[in-house]
Amino acid sequence: MPVSKEKLEEIRERTISKVLWGEHDSLVLEFLKEQGLDEPERERIFEEARLQKIKIVRTRSFSKLMLGFVLTAAFAAWPFVVIFKLKTGSGPLGPRELILITACIFVAAMSLMFTIRNLRAFLKANEARAALSE
Repeated sequence: MPVSKEKLEEIRERTISKVLWGEHDSLVLEFLKEQGLDEPERERIFEEARLQKIKIVRTRSFSKLMLGFVLTAAFAAWPFVVIFKLKTGSGPLGPRELILITACIFVAAMSLMFTIRNLRAFLKANEARAALSE
């Protein structure tokens, strides 16, 4: 049974939405089958939706990865600046400086964890894209 262009576009958008929200692949394919699409059309729409999800994951994880690098570098560098000032003769570190150094080291560690998590997501999306391209 042929499907109109408007109906096909609606099915495509709903499929992309289902894939983006993490619905299981078998349920998405079942949804496409229920819509009366033939096998090649179902596969085409499903692969298009998966590529869309991969593209979004890669874009978001890359921008978060860059943010993580900047935050990690900024917060990791500040304690070294304070220690350098101390060695150049600006006096001993007070409690305020020690608290700030500790906070910066903590935030740098958290930023590094954030960066590593987004690097893993980016690499996983690249692998998925490569697998779909084959």
